Amino acid sequence: MPGIEGLTLEEKAALTGGADVWHTVAVERAAVPSLRMTDGPSGARGDRYTGGISTCVPCGSALASTWNRELVGRIGRLLGDEARAKGAQLLLAPTVNIHRHPLAGRNFECFSEDPYLTTELAVAYVEGVQSRGVGCAVKHFVANDQEHERMEVSAEVDERTLREIYLPPFEAAVQRAGVWAVMSAYNRLHGVHCSQSPELLTDILRRDWGFDGLVVSDWFGTHSAEAVGAGLDVEMPGPPRFLGEALADAVHRGEVDEADVDRAAHSVLQLIDRTSAVGPADLGPGEAPAELARLAAREAVVLLRNDAGVLPLDTARLDSLAVLGPKAERPDFQGGGSAHVDPPQVVSPLDGLTARAGAGVVVRHEAGVPTRPSEVLDTHDLRVPGTSDPGLRVEYMAGDDLGAPPVHTEVVPRMRLFWLGTPAPGLTPGEAFAVRASTDFMPDRTGLWRFGLASAGRSRVRVDGELLVDNMEPTRGTTFFGRGSTEVTGAVELTAGRSYRLEAELYATARKGVSVSGLALTAEPPTDDDALARAVEAATGADVAVVVVGTELADSEGGDRRDMDLPDAQVALVRAVAAVNPRTVVVLDTGSPVTMPWVDDVAAVVQLWYTGQELGGALADVLFGDVDASGRLPTTFPRRLEDTPAFPTYPGHDGRAPYDEGLFVGYRHYDAHKVEPLFPFGHGLSYTRFGYGDLVVEGDGTTTDVRVEVTNVGARPGREVVQLYVHPVASPVERPEQELKEFTTLDLAPGETNTVHLTLPVRAFAHWDPALHDWVAAPGDYEIRVGSSSRDIRTTGRVTISSGG
Repeated sequence: MPGIEGLTLEEKAALTGGADVWHTVAVERAAVPSLRMTDGPSGARGDRYTGGISTCVPCGSALASTWNRELVGRIGRLLGDEARAKGAQLLLAPTVNIHRHPLAGRNFECFSEDPYLTTELAVAYVEGVQSRGVGCAVKHFVANDQEHERMEVSAEVDERTLREIYLPPFEAAVQRAGVWAVMSAYNRLHGVHCSQSPELLTDILRRDWGFDGLVVSDWFGTHSAEAVGAGLDVEMPGPPRFLGEALADAVHRGEVDEADVDRAAHSVLQLIDRTSAVGPADLGPGEAPAELARLAAREAVVLLRNDAGVLPLDTARLDSLAVLGPKAERPDFQGGGSAHVDPPQVVSPLDGLTARAGAGVVVRHEAGVPTRPSEVLDTHDLRVPGTSDPGLRVEYMAGDDLGAPPVHTEVVPRMRLFWLGTPAPGLTPGEAFAVRASTDFMPDRTGLWRFGLASAGRSRVRVDGELLVDNMEPTRGTTFFGRGSTEVTGAVELTAGRSYRLEAELYATARKGVSVSGLALTAEPPTDDDALARAVEAATGADVAVVVVGTELADSEGGDRRDMDLPDAQVALVRAVAAVNPRTVVVLDTGSPVTMPWVDDVAAVVQLWYTGQELGGALADVLFGDVDASGRLPTTFPRRLEDTPAFPTYPGHDGRAPYDEGLFVGYRHYDAHKVEPLFPFGHGLSYTRFGYGDLVVEGDGTTTDVRVEVTNVGARPGREVVQLYVHPVASPVERPEQELKEFTTLDLAPGETNTVHLTLPVRAFAHWDPALHDWVAAPGDYEIRVGSSSRDIRTTGRVTISSGG
């Protein structure tokens, strides 16, 4: 690989702008190849949103619920292998922003409300991916904690809060994991876009932390050529608006220093070198994707409540099982936006529980809500025309003539098609194209079906050749990242059990720059007034009722949640089932906390999260006790939205988002204000019980060693997550009541005792001092608290810090 000295200014500048949506520019004269990037963090999609298949692993919050560094590292290795298989050298992951507020649309992507837990799992994730010769772009740097006005809002965070809460995961990714790339955030910090902030990209990232990798913008998140002088290296996607050729022109005009272009070009060349240094022969075998995805999913499941031992289920004592709720058959297994992938399969809760229950248990399913919400049609409903194969056939034509021979044909799993950049092989980016998506649809209910069509491009839908929905003159709306239309609807009478041919057409016009095209077809069945009554009947006659519920739409990039509530119909379902069956288990198929006004009426509550393609089998593993319930909450579940730390200011106003809660994010707020959460940070029940011995603390704070014996005092094998919090007994500055500073997982057989050894560096006791621009561990006494959650401390000890440092 040539150095920058072998390149002209124009060639160096070309390396700073994308060639298209996913690739950097190749310089053929100098034999410089392009880099391919791919979205993460829950799968490696490749360069196409529609038409590719990828393993879907648990979302960030679910992975954090495992509190398992080693497992997260294995997931990283799997995703590194999948990225390599798709020809990608840079995985745009992990997302390490903080759960500042429960309504943030991308919380599911992020690990935790706690910077230390986020830090430890981020390091494991990055090391796992990069061990396979694929770089990580840790994101979004920094304070990208809401979707409301995400491109322009200014996060107003004081220096100490920024250093103690929001920067540590990025710092550790750089200094401990050696991350190869960082993605800048869309938002502003103190009025300056993060992609052109010298404070962030030069002073903190490169000077303070010694980062020597590549800084890439979030897509369409670059705002001027001056961003290179601030520390940005690559503008994505391409063709670039401000870098690339425009950057070379800015140098000629004297607006940008060529030395900054050299640095940016060097960063690209270095990443090419790093990702080519590991060859297939260096890797060895990888893990079976589905098996690892299931293992991670079951370790992520959190048992929140388990009265009277209703769980685990025992087939020897179980004759009938009611599996109820709209998410039992159609789960939200992943969040939306750039984290979305199409997996090879999805095991639903109904599939998993039915398979595990076996032939000796009668399983009955009812959705239970009067009508399922309008949903994108998928493999539950669709068959490739003329076959019994699930999915729909998609044909691509160059130009706008659907009568022309297709240049590419493929089968995809659902009627939500999205193209960013090159739509399909055989088509030219930016040129006009047409799509025909056809499928056979067999409704499960007779009556008036309502279909909704939204598109980026002109579109229409026919049923058995008759026009049903016309969107050939679309009105601009919020779909497809703001590039699509409002939804247009049509209704038609359909008969249950009969097959109907659905054909959707899309016409995408030629467009300069990055083209965005898409089509989504939803279907809302006739109202079913007896759905709730059938569910109650099924629950009444069952030994146990499992109700799987979730928000109406999965959490997604592009918008924040409206509230923390489940839909009214699902709340009514839970209450009605609990009223007739005292052994009701509620499973929450959500990416973030929800309110639970019914929580005291049910026997058990399980947080499933968006646990990926294997969620149904993983849920069955936990509910039937094939594994211990070992997940622990990475974020506090509040009783109500008004109790949350950022409630008074979120999401901000007049383009500003004040972080007035300061350091008191998550459990720090609940501790400081003595607010009782619904379920505290770190909470999660086991099928066994653990006893803690006396805590032994040795050291003076320079290095502090902590030991404690933990015993499984129950009758089943189990896993405990041992959590260590530090409480400053007296402090010269305002500090949280306690902060997580170490943790470990421990597998114990019944009656087994093991000694846990934990080590705390001096940083564990320190706070950031803006005057000194450094970390300071104030002299004095610190209480070491060890237990099963932030509100379940089992044993304590003390250490005295003799001098600051």
